Amino acid sequence: MWVIKRLLARLRLVRASSSASVERNEALIDAALALANDSAEDELEAVMQQVARRAAAITGAAAALALIDGEGQLERFAAEGADRCTWETITSPDLFGPLVARLRVLGRPLGLEDLDDTSARTLAALAPHGLLMVPVGTGVSAVLLLVEPVAPLRGRGDRAA
Repeated sequence: MWVIKRLLARLRLVRASSSASVERNEALIDAALALANDSAEDELEAVMQQVARRAAAITGAAAALALIDGEGQLERFAAEGADRCTWETITSPDLFGPLVARLRVLGRPLGLEDLDDTSARTLAALAPHGLLMVPVGTGVSAVLLLVEPVAPLRGRGDRAA
C-alpha cells in the first residue's frame, strides 16, 4: 500500500507542475496506480491487460504485452487496439520466435530496420506506419509491442486478445 501512497503524492506534484510533460507523467502515474491495484488482487491477466491498455493510451499506438517462456515461446498475451489478425500474425511461432531471439541478442528495442528482410516485409504489411518491440525483464521475459495505427485508436472496442 505504501507504493500507492507514494504514487498519489507524486501525482499531486505532477498536477501542480506546469511542464510540457504533465500529461505524460499523469498517464504514467495513473498506469502505475492501476497496476498496483490489480497487482494487489494478484491477477496476472488483469495486470497484463492494464499494461497493454495504458501503453496504448500513453503512446497512441496499438499495444500488446507478450510473456515469454524460457525457450522463447509465447506464454501469455494481452492486447489493446489493432485487430486479431495482426496480433495472431505477429505472435505466430514462425515470426515471433525469431523476433524474441533477435531481442535477446541485441538487448534493446527493435524496429523493422533491425530485422531480416522476410520478417521486416511481413511486419511492414501489418504495421505500415511503424512497429516497435521493447524487451522487458532480464533475458527478455516479456515483449511490449507497439503498432502505429493507420487511423487513431477509437477506444476499447478495438481491443483484441
